[in-house]
Amino acid sequence: MQKGYEQGWREGFKEGFKIGIEEGRKLGMQQQAAYLVLLQLQHRFGDLGQSQQERIQGLSKDTLEDLIEAQLDFTSIADLACARK
Repeated sequence: MQKGYEQGWREGFKEGFKIGIEEGRKLGMQQQAAYLVLLQLQHRFGDLGQSQQERIQGLSKDTLEDLIEAQLDFTSIADLACARK
């Protein structure tokens, strides 16, 4: 019984480790996309408000990728509000 427990624990640990690595990778990609959006917007339009920064940082990776493309057509920071609707 102890041997089965140890084997189950090792397998569970390995699986949990894989899941943790994948979640960390996804989070890292989301954070990098948010950083890129913020960097580009701040370069183009100046400092953003804290609430704008926090909202951008909370967006999903897919939404951020869409925003990276959309901001190529922005003419003012007001376009940011329209792009997220």
